[in-house]
Amino acid sequence: MKTETDLPDSIGVEILTNKKSYAYVGYCVVDKNGNHIQSLSPGLETAENTILARNYPQPLPEEFQHPSGIYGTIAMERLSDWREPDCAGAFIVVNSVATPGYGPLLYDVAIEYASIIGTGLVSDRYSVSNAARGVYAKYVARDDVDYFQCDDEDNTLTPSNHDNLVMEPDVLLYDDFTDSPLSKRYSKESTRMASLKNLRKLVIYR
Repeated sequence: MKTETDLPDSIGVEILTNKKSYAYVGYCVVDKNGNHIQSLSPGLETAENTILARNYPQPLPEEFQHPSGIYGTIAMERLSDWREPDCAGAFIVVNSVATPGYGPLLYDVAIEYASIIGTGLVSDRYSVSNAARGVYAKYVARDDVDYFQCDDEDNTLTPSNHDNLVMEPDVLLYDDFTDSPLSKRYSKESTRMASLKNLRKLVIYR
């Protein structure tokens, strides 16, 4: 996994947020004083239509290009705004895309920020990439990441609706849905964000 210390000198992490209902966590270019120079956070649709296109891949739009080849974005929203069960205040990943190897660092920052403005982060409830599945599977085993077991809509675990969550389709393939890493809400202390800030590589703006 790439960490903040593996980033080139000019690459940092940006968080665009209203501090209430959404946040976009992505890569950016910063100067030596930590000032934001350029966003390297294309939306998933932009990436899928260019660099990730199946038939005729094209370079990302010039505004998102950098000699390092690094780009990435994780978009998350407050799940209660969807009027769906939100496992007691979780944010949900809406979409994500990143240069191979650089996604997990953004996920760490996304979880940390979701733990500040909410109770943590849950995966997309309807579609999760294989790469993202691997990230969540590792979170279950990490000592620096906490997880809370969400209940399903049938209240299998508790009589309260407060901890309920719509279970992602693949979760239902398990005999016991609690065995799935995608059935949990993840939270984390802000260690990555603190390290990025010390390195002058973290930019938060509205």
